[in-house]
Amino acid sequence: MVHGSSVNRGFKGMRKGISLVEMLVAIMLFGVLAAMSFKYVKTFYDTDVATKQARIGALIEQGTQLTNAYDLYTMKYGTAPTTLAILSDPTVKILTETPATIEEIGTAGTGWQYSQVANLASGALGAVAGGTDTVYYFDLASTNDDAKYCAVVNNMADGTTSLDATSATLFVSTTYFKTGNYSNFYCVGTGAAGAAPYRIFFVK
Repeated sequence: MVHGSSVNRGFKGMRKGISLVEMLVAIMLFGVLAAMSFKYVKTFYDTDVATKQARIGALIEQGTQLTNAYDLYTMKYGTAPTTLAILSDPTVKILTETPATIEEIGTAGTGWQYSQVANLASGALGAVAGGTDTVYYFDLASTNDDAKYCAVVNNMADGTTSLDATSATLFVSTTYFKTGNYSNFYCVGTGAAGAAPYRIFFVK
């Protein structure tokens, strides 16, 4: 064998790892792809509506728990609960606590209320002793978005209410209860946005 021949000189085995240049190129490519993806998500995904739907979804879950607790109490004691607080009474042991106010859409410290009202089909919202409808209700905070949240509620209830609705005249209680086609929850208002609260009802 001839010493120093190219047979032995050129072979150094397989290279391990990647070079710094290759790594930088890969990072740049991933960055470009991520930027393109973010652009399309930001353009086509309506984060404002999605956020409102998520908050209202959480509120509806709270209302569902309250109405289920109402049924459990009635079944257990043979009579309807007379207050909201009694459902979380330690001696009753149905709810661990009253659902907290979702402050982004409600007024801190107000939260859920319990009442009996006159027949909602007539559009009467006032508390009435011995009224025909037992309800849990939640007042939306008076903001520029309260009508939009109300539209989300009613859209979730029956799917026909436009999510673009912003006028309180669409949800006036004296007409909306009569025309709405819902199962057990509604959102109505009594005046212009910001002038009077929109109220979400869970009806028993």
